Amino acid sequence: DKPTPDSFPFVADNNCNIESCDIEEDWSTHVWQIGLIECRAEICMRAFNENFLVFFNQYRNTQAGGADINLDSALIQFMTNKFTKNLRLSTWRAAFFGDTNSTSPFFNGVDGIFAQMSAVPENIVSITQNQGATAQDQKFASGEDVYNYLIEMYEIAAEQPWFDPSILEYHVTKSMSSKLVSWLNAQGNNRPLNCDCIDPNAAVASNVFMMEGLTINGIPVYTHNEWDDIINYSAELNGGGGNNARVLPHRAILTFRQNLLVGTTQTEALNSFDIWYSKDDKKVYLEGSSYVGGGVPLLNEYVLAI
Repeated sequence: DKPTPDSFPFVADNNCNIESCDIEEDWSTHVWQIGLIECRAEICMRAFNENFLVFFNQYRNTQAGGADINLDSALIQFMTNKFTKNLRLSTWRAAFFGDTNSTSPFFNGVDGIFAQMSAVPENIVSITQNQGATAQDQKFASGEDVYNYLIEMYEIAAEQPWFDPSILEYHVTKSMSSKLVSWLNAQGNNRPLNCDCIDPNAAVASNVFMMEGLTINGIPVYTHNEWDDIINYSAELNGGGGNNARVLPHRAILTFRQNLLVGTTQTEALNSFDIWYSKDDKKVYLEGSSYVGGGVPLLNEYVLAI
């Protein structure tokens, strides 16, 4: 819906001749990639070690009857909660981190939001710390670095025709927001003098800045812990764990909420879950799936920092 200033021309006011004008209809299309993620987990109640069973007040039994399996037991509930948490996190992984250039079956089904946004180089701010040789080298020395990156994103967006700070949002990793908040609060602890002195009253008071409710230039900053979990625990992105370098551990997006979308075929298909006990093999089965994909309908109206 772009402005059309070349409309309603001046006409002679001494006759009834009316100029014709067009209403421009500028329609765009976006191919939304949807992929199916799915798996089944098997639980054999006899396979847990003694300490695990004691913790959940369970015991091994020899009965094959399904009546002896309590699907509401603490142990089954623990496994179910873990399973559904993995499904939710995998939905985030598919929608944001999906990459058809990957060889991993956990990533190569669709191009997620990061892959789509990375296709437009002029909209990208490079985060130097992401290129560190180790996880330690990739850390920010100061939250001021994070602040500067967010301001750089703001200034790039401010030069664009689509810029509207009243509806823009920042979306960032916890690795960025936590460092930023720590730095902002540290500034408040300094005395208002030209020295490095600490104001003791400010130092012991509650923090003014927190990740919840944080804004930069009036634009809300939303932290996605899920992004950090995927980067730090996925074999595709964590470099093997430990002090090994992660793949772009710090990420930020500045765009409209309507331009950062997660879609599915229908609401019921976003997350499906089933649990049952099989008398044939004396196992409890958990099965879950999701049709999901991320979309960036306006592929030029954002700024990505990676």
